[in-house]
Amino acid sequence: MPDAGYVAEGDTAGLESILTRVRSLGEDAIAPLGLHLSWLDTNRGLTTLKEQVEAAGVPIAIGPVN
Repeated sequence: MPDAGYVAEGDTAGLESILTRVRSLGEDAIAPLGLHLSWLDTNRGLTTLKEQVEAAGVPIAIGPVN
């Protein structure tokens, strides 16, 4: 799993960047997503997250960010 960084609230470009970089690493790579809570706490955030992940076609791991 590569070190991907943090995706701030509403940072769709940052999310897409991480997913694109991880996809370029090959089929065994997992995108570790440190996400602002809004990505999981709002319909808009969840919808965008789901769309971006499906479009990238990479597995993800979501972890807490302190």
